[in-house]
Amino acid sequence: MPSWHHLLWPRLKTAFFGRPAAPAPTPPPAIAIDVGLDRSLGKRHLVIKCFSGWEESLADPVRFVPAHLVRMSGPGARHPDGQRGVWVVDTNAAGSAEWIDDLESGFATRQLDVPRDAVGVTGTVGGNRYRIDDILQMGRDSVVYQFTNLNTCQYVAYSVDLEHVDMKYAFRRCYERLPDLHGPDDLDRIVSLARRIREASPESSEAHFNCGMVFMMQNEFAAAHQSFQMALELGGRDVLCLLFDGAALSGAGKHASAVERLLEAESTGSEATGHAMKWLIRLPDLLAVSVNKVIAADPQRADVGQIWLKYFCRVDATGPA
Repeated sequence: MPSWHHLLWPRLKTAFFGRPAAPAPTPPPAIAIDVGLDRSLGKRHLVIKCFSGWEESLADPVRFVPAHLVRMSGPGARHPDGQRGVWVVDTNAAGSAEWIDDLESGFATRQLDVPRDAVGVTGTVGGNRYRIDDILQMGRDSVVYQFTNLNTCQYVAYSVDLEHVDMKYAFRRCYERLPDLHGPDDLDRIVSLARRIREASPESSEAHFNCGMVFMMQNEFAAAHQSFQMALELGGRDVLCLLFDGAALSGAGKHASAVERLLEAESTGSEATGHAMKWLIRLPDLLAVSVNKVIAADPQRADVGQIWLKYFCRVDATGPA
């Protein structure tokens, strides 16, 4: 909060010295920020048809708002000439122009795992060749790229959905939309993304766990077990991973191994195991089959009998088969 003398000084200064002359008008910021802008595209959206898994996508034109006009700069936001500010979608955008991908260095020639992988991509729009030269801003769900006109060396900025250029973000979005994914193409896309994440991060237990979860959705239990097993080797004895590995083993018909995973999860964290068995319906559905099979083969297994009483008597009230 300003002190009293900061508030009074302008009034005292006016009383003693008179009002200062009005400062000369300054040119609007737009004159400074438009230097170097490529205007050949106008304010049209870019239609891009070469992103893997998408028939068509729109890139939105953006405009730069200087820092003194906004409260704060965007995360990672910058201007090619060094100004501080933020890039925002141009609400006056209208019409569209199609991006023609270069055969040798276009989007389709690259595996876009992270946004930086798109830098250097080239294509043609309206007869002019463009190249993505830099990332101007990273947002929560989009990235702003600098598209440089290779004929004039001027640039234009466009916002591209992160789902097209960041595989981890794309996987998370697909996973969030799972209840609405029904077609085989949707499931193939999320399987492909999970595998790419695993290949890009072979030492990540999370990547292997995510891949296992995707395989479970498709009832590919053997493949799911391999992913969960690798996740356990890399990340240690995680209760949830142990339980899902047990469910995958059960689905694959390896009932004795499935029960051993369940017992391991119970000894690792009884409370966490109980919570997962209560809320993740598919776990008890699959594991109950293995527990009943093991009890039927060896009725003297007291440890397995206790597990059945604790978790599965509600699933199968008639008792073990």
